Amino acid sequence: MKIFVLLLTSTLSFASLTANAKVYLASELTADVQPIVRVAPRYPAKAARNGVIGHVALKFVINEYGAVTNVEVTESMPEGVFDREAIKAVSKWKYKPAIIDGAPVKVMQETRLDFSLGK
Repeated sequence: MKIFVLLLTSTLSFASLTANAKVYLASELTADVQPIVRVAPRYPAKAARNGVIGHVALKFVINEYGAVTNVEVTESMPEGVFDREAIKAVSKWKYKPAIIDGAPVKVMQETRLDFSLGK
């Protein structure tokens, strides 16, 4: 039981350290972030059947390891139709970590996914 408590304390300490790490804006970097993996969103079946098109704007953090975290919808049209699939897709994206002064850093990124039906 004592080991569990020590591990929990260690995890909480690490979480508080990383929670305080600065998140840079993309405009603060000297180079653009480099995507490694981009997963396309799935088109919701009901929206496809009904011919619904739209878009979702999102913001997210690319962490020090290049993983996407904290995905938030900032705009969607029509509201709520494509949000879930957009979040699922962007959450799977991977990036080359951004580097400042030789160390990997967190970066806030924004993107817009357009949903349209091909002819």
